[in-house]
Amino acid sequence: MEIQVARFREVLEILKPAVPRKTSLPVLKNVLVKEGQVVATDLDSMVFINLPEADESFLLPYADVLKMLQYVPGHEYLKMHAKRGKLTLSWSEGSATYPTQDLEEFPSIPDFEVKDEATIDGDTFISALHDALPYAATGGDRPVLSGVTVLFGQPIEVSAGDGFRMAHIVLPLQFPGEHTTVIPSGSVSTLIHLLAKTPRHPPQGDALVPIMVAKRQIQVALDGKRGLKIVFGPTASVIVKLVEGNPPAWLKLIPKEEPVLKVQLFAREFETAVRRVSN
Repeated sequence: MEIQVARFREVLEILKPAVPRKTSLPVLKNVLVKEGQVVATDLDSMVFINLPEADESFLLPYADVLKMLQYVPGHEYLKMHAKRGKLTLSWSEGSATYPTQDLEEFPSIPDFEVKDEATIDGDTFISALHDALPYAATGGDRPVLSGVTVLFGQPIEVSAGDGFRMAHIVLPLQFPGEHTTVIPSGSVSTLIHLLAKTPRHPPQGDALVPIMVAKRQIQVALDGKRGLKIVFGPTASVIVKLVEGNPPAWLKLIPKEEPVLKVQLFAREFETAVRRVSN
C-alpha cells in the first residue's frame, strides 16, 4: 500500500474519536485497513473511511503511527506492508516497524439491512444532537438517559435529560416511518467530529451564493433493530449501536398549561448572570 503522508494523516484524524484511549480490548487501539477502507471502532460506533489506496489487509497501531507521522514531511509517500506479525512503514528518508495483531481479532463488520432511510439536512440534524448532548446524564445507572433520544418521524425530534433538566428540539426534517432511538453520548461526539472533518460536497451550479449556503446532506438509515447508519457523502460512513431500552416519554414532561409567568431575556446576558451566581 502506498499513500501520501498528508492524506493519510487526514484519514487518521477523521478516525480519532472512534479509537478508544483506554479499553479492555487492546485490538481496538488499532484501525483495520482492508479492501479499500480504513475502519475504527469503540464498539458503540464503527467508522468507515473509503480509501482506494488500501489494497492490502492489516491492523495498524493507531496512536504509535499517528505520533510517528508528525515527523515525516507531508509531501512524502508512505509505503506500508505487513508480514509475519510486523507492519513496516517506509518513506524516502526512513522507515519504522511495529508489531501488529491478527486481523481475526478485530471486531467483525456488522450486517446492516436497511428498513427505512432518507437523505436529510446534516447541518441541522447534527447541530441539534450537539445542542442536546450537554443535557444527557453522565452516569451509567440508566443507559437510556446517558444518550440523546431521536424520535424519527414527521417531524424528527431530539431530546435529552438527566432527571433534573431536559432539552427538546423539533426539527424541520422528516423521516419515513416512526422510530424511537437513543444514540450513545460518545457516538454523538463522533458524529459531530465527522461532520466537521469530512469534506463537504456542494451541489453543482454556476451561481456561487447557492453553493456557499447549501446545507450538508447526509443519508440516514435504520435497520429496525438497534442499528443506525449515517453516510457522509462518498468519503465516510458510520454504523452506531443504539442504546437498548425505552427512553422517557419526553413530550409528556413538557407542561401543557399556559405558564403563570413569561419573561423575555437576552440569552447571553442571562447565561452570564447564572454563571456568576453559581461560582
